[in-house]
Amino acid sequence: NHVIFESAKILASFSREPASSSISDAIARVFAHLSTNPHYLYSQKLVPASHLDIKDSLIVNKLYKEALENFVKLPFDIVADTWRFEQFENEIPAGKINDRWWELRTKYEGVRAPEPYNSTNLDALMHNAISQSEGCILSEVTTEKLRETMKKGSSITWLQALEQITGSAQLDASPLLEYYEPLADWLRNTNEVDQTVLGWDGDGTAFTA
Repeated sequence: NHVIFESAKILASFSREPASSSISDAIARVFAHLSTNPHYLYSQKLVPASHLDIKDSLIVNKLYKEALENFVKLPFDIVADTWRFEQFENEIPAGKINDRWWELRTKYEGVRAPEPYNSTNLDALMHNAISQSEGCILSEVTTEKLRETMKKGSSITWLQALEQITGSAQLDASPLLEYYEPLADWLRNTNEVDQTVLGWDGDGTAFTA
């Protein structure tokens, strides 16, 4: 983040914060991802050409590890934001705040409330755009998009920052699905071979705290 603040130093003090913490985090993740990309490391003469010969099994293992660290928590993020938005919009009836929380967790995560249950207990795309324009190797042209966005700090909204980097102000999950496609194919094939039953429909076994 110090690079972002350095980039925005020409702005008035009240505009030096990033347009959104999500934007600054996304920019940081672009470079974090590139630091593990052998093609990028090779382009910077940091690794020999032999590192470019990557087995499919290594790619799947890498994606699996990243998915466990980052992707698996997305259902909970959806639950938390949906529940919070509904609460701010007064869409949840009084006395039903905890009920609604567990409804969402069951729907998106397959997690049920522990028993005995009391409803009154609680009454709590960016990397793809760069890759499309220049491939997976950052050039001066692509980094300039990030640099110009960082320079504007919070003088623009996070949607404007998103549009400046990706060319669109619309959130799109397609790049995420495309990135994890090799892992998704492997999981589908493995589940088919193992006859794994997916989902959490049914009574299940209640968990007692």
